[in-house]
Amino acid sequence: MIALPAGCELAEVALGPGDDRHACGQRAAALALAPFGATLSYDGTRPIANGVAISITHGRTRALAIAGHVARLGIDLVDDEDETRLARLAPRFLAAERELATTAASRAACFAAKEAGLKALGLGLYDGGMFDDCAVTVLSLDPPRLAPDLALVVGRVADGTVAIAFAI
Repeated sequence: MIALPAGCELAEVALGPGDDRHACGQRAAALALAPFGATLSYDGTRPIANGVAISITHGRTRALAIAGHVARLGIDLVDDEDETRLARLAPRFLAAERELATTAASRAACFAAKEAGLKALGLGLYDGGMFDDCAVTVLSLDPPRLAPDLALVVGRVADGTVAIAFAI
């Protein structure tokens, strides 16, 4: 699995055929928030919980949520099946990381890291400049580092790559 930032809880909910991935993400968030005694609510589309940072992601087979007492927190999952799409997006989306994103695994790690970083900053794909002048740059995958100054953890689940960006 993946090493978690100190003070954080990760929860996973499997997606079955016909499951609503957003509902599964909400269930994962409730599980991740339970140890903190916090509940999930939303500010528009952004998940929030009083006093606890929360972030949700979902792929084809699972929804993940992470919660913790950190200043900023973002999580993203890239399914292995997304390689064709990532290869197509890489020239534009991973332009700053072109020397890092040279294999399917490194493209997935960079993509997940950038989106987790945007979530940690409270930005979405478009308001964070995901496809043009992105607010987040992957500086290194070994060790994992992001700019601006966010800590980064990258790891694997059975069928995908997970990135967690955070600030204490």
